Amino acid sequence: MEVAKSEISKEADDGFELLRVKEPIKMMYLAALSTVISVKFVARLMLVRQKWRMLNGELVTDFQ
Repeated sequence: MEVAKSEISKEADDGFELLRVKEPIKMMYLAALSTVISVKFVARLMLVRQKWRMLNGELVTDFQ
């Protein structure tokens, strides 16, 4: 995978480095990737909740 060309500049006031990605497509890819990771995390939490409820003797019929 090709590494995105970026320009790093330093802000004089606070010393934080800002990373500027020149290609908007790479930014859209990163946004989509973070969304997929978030959806998988929420799905995992729902499974844990369902298993917890089953262990506590509750009948699990909803998937809220």
